[in-house]
Amino acid sequence: MSFHTTNELEHFRFQGAYLGEIQLTPGSFVLYLDNVIILPDNSTNRDIREMRCNNLELRIAEGKLLRCIEEGYKEYDADGNLMAQYEDTVVAPESYKDTFQHLCETESIIYSIEKKDSLYTIAIDGEERTYTLEVSGTDNTESWDRYLNISE
Repeated sequence: MSFHTTNELEHFRFQGAYLGEIQLTPGSFVLYLDNVIILPDNSTNRDIREMRCNNLELRIAEGKLLRCIEEGYKEYDADGNLMAQYEDTVVAPESYKDTFQHLCETESIIYSIEKKDSLYTIAIDGEERTYTLEVSGTDNTESWDRYLNISE
């Protein structure tokens, strides 16, 4: 890839990015994302304006998926009366592969990617459900091939 940054999560806007792929490998956690906004203060952004990129590889070094949470929800009838309430569910590790495959095949969208100390929190809006991934890791690297203009 042509462009690389390290520990610059705050110089990207991931909200609205499309999830292409999730890779869990020993020693790293990798996301491939499309339609990521590169902010003007990114160290590689020479245009000093918002740009975007596709096929961004976000790699979390020493990444370990701690939890995958399928967020709960409430169902209401047409009159606004609560019919049912479903609590958050922790996805079992043996179901990660199927869950991630479903998320990637249904054009899921990133809601947010945040880092606090060594904990990364990734919120994903799926086709029907919302998921939160909690990943521990050290550094993060972002790699992509080219800058694209933002379509108006």
